[in-house]
Amino acid sequence: MPTLKIDPHKSWIPLKEKADKTSNEKHKILLNEVANHMEAEIKGQLDPLMNTLTAEPVYHFWRVSDVNMILNGYEEVSGFL
Repeated sequence: MPTLKIDPHKSWIPLKEKADKTSNEKHKILLNEVANHMEAEIKGQLDPLMNTLTAEPVYHFWRVSDVNMILNGYEEVSGFL
């Protein structure tokens, strides 16, 4: 079986292509926002990444060092990154 190579620097492209083809405006917005989030995260661009989050993001990390960790709000999330 051939090895499948995934290029993370192109992973958001199918989402943007799907957004361009959809006629549902809400779907278009969501697809583009996820694509923008993925692109900023992979490129290590903190400001554009944080701009894709809600005003009060909540991140759950399950079993980090056997302790569940929750980050509440923009300040905690941006401080962690």
